[in-house]
Parts: sequence; structure tokens; C-alpha cells
Amino acid sequence: MAVLELKIYPLLVLLCCAFINGVLAYYFPATHFTTVLYFMWPGLLLCGLGLPLVGAWQFKQAQTTMQPNDPSQTTELVTFGIYRFTRNPMYLGFALILLAQSCFLTNLYTLIGTVIFVVYIHRFQIIPEQRMLLNHFGQVYSDYMQRVRPWI
Repeated sequence: MAVLELKIYPLLVLLCCAFINGVLAYYFPATHFTTVLYFMWPGLLLCGLGLPLVGAWQFKQAQTTMQPNDPSQTTELVTFGIYRFTRNPMYLGFALILLAQSCFLTNLYTLIGTVIFVVYIHRFQIIPEQRMLLNHFGQVYSDYMQRVRPWI
């Protein structure tokens, strides 16, 4: 399955999973969460939008690329700011957007799209990125991986 590694832009994966969630909510409407979760969607959405923006801004500050399909172009290892807490704030933000959608739709089946997103991104985006960054930055990245988790 290496053919899928770093091939599909994460934003496209997010949109496909959001579409899957919408289809699931339409065809399986009777699986509602508690209404308390409905009120969580605005906060999840704000965090989900904020994390990628902060992550991108910090990449720009470090003057390095954030090209998800070619991490070998990275010139600087970003370990400050939000990257002290998660190695992948952009992907984490996308997952939170999908969780916000699930809470908004109050449909248990829509969690399937979130799970698909997390599994796909971890296997076909994060693992290959880690492999390339380890080759590029060596022990410095290895130490960073020991200190900071990939998601939270």
C-alpha cells in the first residue's frame, strides 16, 4: 500500500471524510448523541480551525515548507509553539473539525468518518513524513519524537 503514501492531500482526505459523514447522517438518521454533545461543536470547530492556522503560521515563521506531499523539502525542524505539544497540529485540527461535524449532526455513525481520517492520515501521511524527517534530521528528530506525541 506504499502507493498511497503522501499521494492524497490531507485537506482532500478531510473533505472526503466530511462527505462520508454527511452521507452516513442522511442514511442513518436515528443514532443521536446526547444533546449535550451538540453544544460542543462550536468549540471543537474553533479548535479544529485554529490548530492548522497556528501550525501553518509557525512553519512560516521558521521559513520552511509545509508541503504535505514532499516533507524532504523541509529546511527547518519546527519544535516551538504548538509543536511542543503535538507533532501534527494540522492533522489534529482536521480530526477536530470532523468531530465538530459529528457533534453538530448528533449522529453516532458520523464518527466513522473521523476514524477513517485518523487511520488514513496516520498510515499514509504521518508515518512516511516521520520516515523522511528522520532521514533528513536524524537524531534531532528522533529526540523530538521521544518528547512529543504525533497527535496529542
